[in-house]
Amino acid sequence: MGGMGYGDNDDNTILPNGTRSVYMRKIFNIVDTSQIASVIFCMDYDDGFIAYLNGVEIARANLNGNPPNYNNITPTDHEAQLYQNKQPDYFILSQQQITALLVNGDNVLAVETHNSAVNSNDLTSRPFIVLGLKTPNNLYYPTPAWFIPPTPLYTKLPIVTINTLGQTIVDDPRITCDMGIINNGPGAMNCIYDPYNDYNGKITIEFRGSTSQTFPKKPYGFSTVDNIGNNLNVSLLGMPKENDWILLNPYTDKTFMRDVLEHDIMRSLGWYSSRVQFVELVINGQLKGVYVLMEKIKRDKNRVDIEKITPSMNSGDELTGGYIFKIDKTTGNAGGWWNTTQGVSIQNHVPKWTEITPTQKTYLTNYINNFESVLWGANYADPAIGYRKIANVFSFADFFIMNEISNNIDGYRLSTFIHKDRDSKCGRFTMGPLWDFNLSYGNANYCNGYPYTGWQMYQGCGDGSSKWINKMLQDQWFKNLLSCRWQELRQNQLKTSNILAQVDSYANYVREASSRDSAIWKTIGNYIWPNGWIANSWQGEIDSMKLWITNRMNWIDANMYPANQGCNLNSGINVVIDEINFHSDSSTNAGDWLELYNYGNTSVDLSHAMILDGDQYEKYCVLPANTILQPGARIVVYQDSLAFATQFPTVTNKIGPLCFKLSNAGQKIVLKDKDNRNIYSVDYSDTWQCTTDGNGRTLQLINPNANPNISDSWFAGCMGGSPGVAYTACIEDLIYSEINYKSSPSADAGDWIELHNKTGIPMSLDGWSIRDGSNNNVFYFPSGTSIAPNGYLVAYSNQTKFTSQFPTLNNIVGPIGFGLSSDGDVVRVFDNTGKLRFSVCYKSSAPWPTTPNGGGYTLENGAYNGNQNASTTWFEGCLGGSPGMLFSPCAPTEVIDLSTQQYITIYPNPASNELHIESNISLAKYTIFNNMGQIVQKGNCLQNQIDISSLMNGLYYIQFVDQQGNGMNVKFTKMK
Repeated sequence: MGGMGYGDNDDNTILPNGTRSVYMRKIFNIVDTSQIASVIFCMDYDDGFIAYLNGVEIARANLNGNPPNYNNITPTDHEAQLYQNKQPDYFILSQQQITALLVNGDNVLAVETHNSAVNSNDLTSRPFIVLGLKTPNNLYYPTPAWFIPPTPLYTKLPIVTINTLGQTIVDDPRITCDMGIINNGPGAMNCIYDPYNDYNGKITIEFRGSTSQTFPKKPYGFSTVDNIGNNLNVSLLGMPKENDWILLNPYTDKTFMRDVLEHDIMRSLGWYSSRVQFVELVINGQLKGVYVLMEKIKRDKNRVDIEKITPSMNSGDELTGGYIFKIDKTTGNAGGWWNTTQGVSIQNHVPKWTEITPTQKTYLTNYINNFESVLWGANYADPAIGYRKIANVFSFADFFIMNEISNNIDGYRLSTFIHKDRDSKCGRFTMGPLWDFNLSYGNANYCNGYPYTGWQMYQGCGDGSSKWINKMLQDQWFKNLLSCRWQELRQNQLKTSNILAQVDSYANYVREASSRDSAIWKTIGNYIWPNGWIANSWQGEIDSMKLWITNRMNWIDANMYPANQGCNLNSGINVVIDEINFHSDSSTNAGDWLELYNYGNTSVDLSHAMILDGDQYEKYCVLPANTILQPGARIVVYQDSLAFATQFPTVTNKIGPLCFKLSNAGQKIVLKDKDNRNIYSVDYSDTWQCTTDGNGRTLQLINPNANPNISDSWFAGCMGGSPGVAYTACIEDLIYSEINYKSSPSADAGDWIELHNKTGIPMSLDGWSIRDGSNNNVFYFPSGTSIAPNGYLVAYSNQTKFTSQFPTLNNIVGPIGFGLSSDGDVVRVFDNTGKLRFSVCYKSSAPWPTTPNGGGYTLENGAYNGNQNASTTWFEGCLGGSPGMLFSPCAPTEVIDLSTQQYITIYPNPASNELHIESNISLAKYTIFNNMGQIVQKGNCLQNQIDISSLMNGLYYIQFVDQQGNGMNVKFTKMK
């Protein structure tokens, strides 16, 4: 379009001095828009401009107004580039813009350029539009000598593009505009021309931060919204759905990674800390460099997981949480701060100071002041009435560690967040989430930020929350906790080699993008306030930080507060967790609970002992004072008092709440004494016993000395469990006595299952139902259905198949409408109130009998009063089964040549001290189970005898496993 302006000797058309603005337009013709591969708009300008393509804004810089008046001036100066032998600005149009804006025939490029002042000594307007063709056959004009074909943004990092639609982003108010994210997945490259495949929609955006707003590389806060402006919860780059997000602007942090490193480490310690993703940001076609897309701190089940508090919640438990408050600059929060009794400046974050009610503010003020009163009180170290009763001590320890390893100059006095949940949720005074680490890891030349020596809490600018931690450090108990936590983390997450490897991983990922960022912001090799050092290369910045980290960790090792007791000690207390209810059936929901059992010979004082949620410390249970467990006694710790009391109204030996929910998928549970010494831990899995995973039963420990971290040490207990008492044989009046889940093809009766009434009176099944593992598969018994005393009833899936094999059987119902899985399944019975009454989980692989899986045999229940979910309770029935009747020994159907068939014989049976084995199979090992399915003896089959002298009298099952891993079960009786 040619250059217009005055003052710099770079203009073809000279305009009068003092010209405020110039408007230019150019018509150009396109024959076939389908041949346009890319469009780049280039602009050399002094001082601001807006460009339009066919009437739609495509680029803007340093000019406000929508549209601006002709006599508007720009907010700041911007010097032209070409006359200085520099490149002009580039704006790359997206594929969506190209398709939507260009037309076959005439197209119009229009540009308005404005000056910065009436008396300005220069003005420049030199626009260019470059069309990239899909075929290189035509050249229309010689390429200008100054033009260097720009390389389209092609990066490992996801690309975030924002189109402000002609508006200027300011601190407040937010503007509504468009955002798209390109993310082709791990290991794939992302190109600016790729379609938006992670997000493509509306946002509201503004500047955020305090000091960081003064940097030329601006920070942004934005919310994802729908087309009418309502908040829209979405997942960005794999992070959980929400609507409030941050685009962090690493500027003074030339490595880009200090915040990312801190958040990633903190999450690895088991705490919530904002999820983060490196991205490259493009606004209105201009590359802005490397940013970090991250979660904003707010209350949410996937962020700060505390209860929501609304303006109507001003009494009772609702008033006690959840709150997020902070120690920070008052930017944007001028009316929402106050000082505690110890002079710590507090601001409300959630609820905001404009939304919190006077009652809520009074409660929170009193709560924090009471915390300080207790902490500075005469009995501050007392576990019953001191600070430990109020504070989440683990959060204070990790908060101290994370701020000190990074020597974060803002770590105590600014950007410090604290939260508290409701009292009913065990809400404690909890430090975190962490925030703002750009001035850490040596990146500050004040507040002792550069040296790797010295505690930031004392030698830096520590104040605010450091007062609380400093007081806690006067308690040897807290010193012990902190010292042992440091030693633990130094072996794992905070091992120097692990941290440095993480830094290298970030560097390899961001390296290419770092050069583009440096070209824009000119940070490398230059002092950017308040750098602790200036390296001459980006890798030099990385190497300097790695050296600083190594020295810092070594210094803390040498100077950590000493403990006066060993770490990871065992308490010597004979208490175990011997029953776990981690996933109730909805019809018998007692909430999560666990049972503590004193198996020793002396009473145990568990006062102030702690039950921890594995390796996470957000919520933990502290047992109350005077929790004394007598020898042989049990106590239940429940998560939901109402749910537990509803199911077990007579259980009185209970305490709660547990303070955290047990995972349905399995988790680690840790029991420690009041001095943080280990008592017991278990890492259970939902796969151990499938009827305990939402199917009505509980996990029961076989014996206190069993290894709690393996499945063989646990069995499925009774329906609902046996909280507060020792396990005894379950009282189950209705059971499954025979299961046919896969018939032989030659004698296919379809799937069927046999129920048995163990009582001496008829049992009505009106309104009762059968279900497998899916609640969608339900069979309701017909009206009038009952089972005779000690009788049997068969429920079949296919009437034609069943009656073809059993034409005379009449104690049958069906069809049930679903089949039984040949891979194993849960089968359940519900009564006429919808309550789960019985469940069995069978399996088709060893140690369960395998011949019922298509071999023509059935699963037969051999212990009606035994453990119904133990493989030893079930044996191979007769060929074709014995539906509707008591099992009796199978009648032989042919003469068997034992020289060609596999067999195992044990004798004598009954036996007193020794069993003899006779078999033509190469046996490898054996396992003996009692009638409850508990393992009582194991061994190798090296001899033909098994010593059973140590067994009590009773019925047993012995399972043999051959050299190929096949299992076979045999029943025997031990008698003296």
